[in-house]
Amino acid sequence: DWTGQMIERIATLRDSAEAADTRIKLAPENLGALDISIRRDGDRIHVHFNAENPAARQLLSEAAPRLAELAEARGVKLGQTSVDS
Repeated sequence: DWTGQMIERIATLRDSAEAADTRIKLAPENLGALDISIRRDGDRIHVHFNAENPAARQLLSEAAPRLAELAEARGVKLGQTSVDS
């Protein structure tokens, strides 16, 4: 599922990126533009989603608990996760 793929990418970025801040821009056909900011703060990863489409914001908000669960299973410590427009 897409939540597992998202956590896999976040874990890869955590493990390979030198930078403390990373941005990902996506444009899925059905969800509109998504801007994802990932910030490393010590051993925690903070993720901020910015979605132009209200349905995408709802989907991301509802998926937050599942993302946290998958992150923990992968050894990724999620800090703050937020969704805005």
